[in-house]
Amino acid sequence: MQVKLKDCNVTEDLFHFTNIKNIDSILNNGLVPQTGPATKMVGDKPNVSVTQGFTGIIGIINSFIYMLYKNRKANEIPEEFKKYFKEIKDFNTDENVTREQACMAMKRKLEDEVFLRVRADKNDLEHIDVKPLSSYDIKIYERTIDPSKIDVLTDNDNKVMSAFDLTKKIYEVAKNIEVLRGEYGARDFLYMFEMKEQELNKAETTIKNNNGKDKKTDDGFER
Repeated sequence: MQVKLKDCNVTEDLFHFTNIKNIDSILNNGLVPQTGPATKMVGDKPNVSVTQGFTGIIGIINSFIYMLYKNRKANEIPEEFKKYFKEIKDFNTDENVTREQACMAMKRKLEDEVFLRVRADKNDLEHIDVKPLSSYDIKIYERTIDPSKIDVLTDNDNKVMSAFDLTKKIYEVAKNIEVLRGEYGARDFLYMFEMKEQELNKAETTIKNNNGKDKKTDDGFER
């Protein structure tokens, strides 16, 4: 089943994101607990991972980016993520993954994925072994979510939305919420959309500070 974004409850609905190639299988077989890349990174057991509302989506994306670069070397990038780290040429090195590399990788991953609305009921949610600490850390164990409870998100023209398109819409609202820029907010989520603009602004500032002495252009490179 499909549901338009405008018909979702942006604070209460549960969402799950997955590769667009999985849609047909999920709509036929449901969401089956499994050990995905994120589950492997935190050493958890098979589960169906969902987030609550748009704040949950912000939180899970922010968490993904943080896990992909914080104290992580190139040779520690999970196999499933390597294809998105196009700036890294050698995955056998112990060079640190940068925040910028992680953000670019996450953007590419989101372009390959979609968000599903999950209409989990009381019986489904009884299978949460550990109460979540936040709206983006809800894991349903030992329970397959029936296909009848799963909706694919679309825009107003009934076109399936990529996860990147959805998060970009969320960003347009989130960017004006100052608390998200704090230490415990969603700085990596915001930076994913803003880093190119920040880099250009930094380059332009360099030009002004040097009063044109180094002949740098707006992209920061000497010509």
